[in-house]
Amino acid sequence: MDNSEILNTSNLHRDDNTDRLLRQFFTEHAFEVPDDGFSHRVKRGLPHRARRLNRLWIVICSVAAAILFVYFKGWLLLGRAIRELLISTLVGIVHQGPATTLLTLTALTLTFAYIFVSENKR
Repeated sequence: MDNSEILNTSNLHRDDNTDRLLRQFFTEHAFEVPDDGFSHRVKRGLPHRARRLNRLWIVICSVAAAILFVYFKGWLLLGRAIRELLISTLVGIVHQGPATTLLTLTALTLTFAYIFVSENKR
């Protein structure tokens, strides 16, 4: 499309006339559809149905997750992952210098102390 077509004002007048005719037609032929409380009944029923479907979906996904966890022996995979995490952390601490190791142990000690104190205040 070149600039002459964009700036052509006859197209604008034609579009305005079409819009005016469409508005006039729909105004003259408008009618109201009897509702008889249908919309209210639909709106009232939606949240309950959605909540029921949401709960059902949560139950289905939880059961599927539990079945897959047992089928793939998830406890073994989880134990292996935790063991690898602890071993790699300990190896990393050993290979660091003494100052970094001391700083790491101090941070861990303070973290556990804070958790312990905050739990005992309750």
